[in-house]
Amino acid sequence: MFRRQFLIILVTYLAALLLAVELYAQTPNFLGDAGKEVNGTYTITIKKIEISQDGNTWVTLADTEQSMNIASGNMGATIGSYVSNVLVPEGTYTQLRTTLSRTRTIKGQGADGGTTYYTTTQNGKSADGLFYYATANSGDYEAATIRVPDDAQGVELLDGDMRVTTDISGSPLVIAKGQNKSVSLSFNTKSMIGFQGTAPNFIFYPMPPQPEYSEE
Repeated sequence: MFRRQFLIILVTYLAALLLAVELYAQTPNFLGDAGKEVNGTYTITIKKIEISQDGNTWVTLADTEQSMNIASGNMGATIGSYVSNVLVPEGTYTQLRTTLSRTRTIKGQGADGGTTYYTTTQNGKSADGLFYYATANSGDYEAATIRVPDDAQGVELLDGDMRVTTDISGSPLVIAKGQNKSVSLSFNTKSMIGFQGTAPNFIFYPMPPQPEYSEE
C-alpha cells in the first residue's frame, strides 16, 4: 500500500458515476443553464465513495458528508478538500460506488419561444409533488431543492440517499506503486436544467451535467 492523492480518481469518473445516470423519465421541452456560465447553482451532497476490484470487497475513499456546488467556479478545490492522500491497495479497480443524498439544489433559467423561464418555489409543485413550476417573473428567481423520485433510473435508492454503482472495467483504474498524477476539473453549467410542459406551466428538474477535465 502507498499514499496516493485521490483527486485523479474523482475527476475522471465524477459525472459518469454520480450524475450522468438517467434519473428522470421525463423528456424536457428545452434546457436551461444553472446560473451563469462560470458560477451557478447545482448542489449535491456526497456521503461516501468506494472502489472495488471485484464488486464484493470495497475500499472506502471517503465517508463524510459534504455538499458540493458543482456549478461553482472553485469546484476543483472543493473536490480536493473532500478526498486526498488516501491509502489505496495496489491493483486494478473496475467498480466505483458512490452514496449521495437524493436531494439536489438548482438555480437557473432557460428560454422558450422568446420567453425566459426561471427556477423558483413561488409557483408551487407539479401534480405529483416532485418538481416545481418555473416562472417568467425574474423577481421570483430563486434556488429550488428537488428530491430524486422513487422511479429514478440507474440508481439504488436508500431512503433519503441513493447509491450509484458503475462498472468501469472498460477503462479501469489501475493503482501502481510510485505513480503520481495531477488533473484539473471544471463543469459546464449549461444545459443542467430541464423544462417540461406547456407554456407558461413548465416544471423544471436537474439534468446530468458534463465535466471537462485534463490530466498530466
